[in-house]
Amino acid sequence: MTETYEVTATAATAFSRETGTVSVAQPAFPERLTLRTTPASVTVIVVPVSAAVGVPTVDYPVRAGYYGSASPHSPTDLESMFARLTEEWRRDTILHSSPVEIALHPAYQQIIGLGSRVVPLILRDLAQRGGHWFWALRAITGEDPASEQTSMPGAARAWLEWGRRNGYWQ
Repeated sequence: MTETYEVTATAATAFSRETGTVSVAQPAFPERLTLRTTPASVTVIVVPVSAAVGVPTVDYPVRAGYYGSASPHSPTDLESMFARLTEEWRRDTILHSSPVEIALHPAYQQIIGLGSRVVPLILRDLAQRGGHWFWALRAITGEDPASEQTSMPGAARAWLEWGRRNGYWQ
């Protein structure tokens, strides 16, 4: 049996008795959350309310995960957590062609949940390795300096310049 809920909220918690808790802590701005649960999985999709996109559902296995901006981790822990989540995300989505599926991966969503503290790390990774970081950057910052761009390299340049202007990137 599958249940799907779509709500606009400033905080939400999805709980699976069999596997633990997945929480969405207070985001910086209201989010539209789609929670889809089955006995084997919980999918949490976080989309900015202003986003004019349909919200597809992709099922991933349930994992206890942290989806919030407040964290007790030190900067070193944050960097190692970011590196671990980034490698998991890249490994698991390397064969995906859909940007939506890539952005809905649980590790990517956890990176978004870490909040503005990871923006410099995302920009560094974008500069060094490229990739589909634009959804995360837009979700975390509430801005989209690449909206006029028509290519990934152009979007990357726009975000890196935005990062320089806003003190996130040198």
